[in-house]
Amino acid sequence: MAKTVEANAPRKARSQMGEVWHQFRRNKGAMVGSAIVLIIVFVALFADVFLDYDTQVVGQNVAERLQWPSARHWFGTDELGRDIFFRVLYGTRFSCSVGLVAVTIGLVIGVTLGAIAGFYGGTLEEVIMRSTDILGCLLYTSPSPRDYAASR
Repeated sequence: MAKTVEANAPRKARSQMGEVWHQFRRNKGAMVGSAIVLIIVFVALFADVFLDYDTQVVGQNVAERLQWPSARHWFGTDELGRDIFFRVLYGTRFSCSVGLVAVTIGLVIGVTLGAIAGFYGGTLEEVIMRSTDILGCLLYTSPSPRDYAASR
């Protein structure tokens, strides 16, 4: 005799992480964004495997200089005949490294200040909070190099 499943049988409860993962998978935008980030990280990690640095990235081929984008050169070539797409792919590793270092520095500083403010509290917490508020305002309102160039 086959087992029957009741229509009102209780569902197994998910853990909090399981529920977060379930909601994340249902969000199509989050999945597309995650796929893009994973592709960029994959290319950054394995650029040496896919590309020969000396010939494809920095090797000059003056005969193919300033080519328009085509099937052979997806982004075209620069004035020295180097494939721009290969240079962008190889450059992702440096961009990811800079981003990772910046996030790590911010994380270390933020966690340290947050721990100090949380542990001691009181006046020290207020000083740390107001200092970060002032720093945020100064960085948000500071002029960019474009502003200097536009004023000349």
